[in-house]
Amino acid sequence: MYLTDIRGFTAEDYYITPLCECSFMLADGDVPMCAIKAAPMCKITIHGMGMRGDKGLSLYFAKFCREREIEPRFVSVSDMGISFFVDAKQKDEVLDALCEAFPMWV
Repeated sequence: MYLTDIRGFTAEDYYITPLCECSFMLADGDVPMCAIKAAPMCKITIHGMGMRGDKGLSLYFAKFCREREIEPRFVSVSDMGISFFVDAKQKDEVLDALCEAFPMWV
C-alpha cells in the first residue's frame, strides 16, 4: 500500500521547441538554413502528498510506465506531485491508464 494521498490528475497541452534542432542545407549563396520543429506535447501531473521515498508513489509510477510501455519525458518528482510529458497523441491513453492503475483516487 502507498503512503501517498493522491488528489487527482491534470493534463496541459504544450508545444515544445528544441533550442537548436537544426538540419543545415546549403541554399543559394551557401547560406545555411535552419528548420526548427515544435513538437505537440502534453504535461501530465499527478497531484498529491508523499510522492517520494521507498513507500511513496515514485516506484509504483516507474513500474506503471514500464508495464504500460509509456515513455515519459522530462520527469519531475517532488513530495507534492509527479509531472511528466508525453506525446500529445497519447494524452487520453495515458490518463485512462492512470485512472485504471490507481482507481481509488479517481
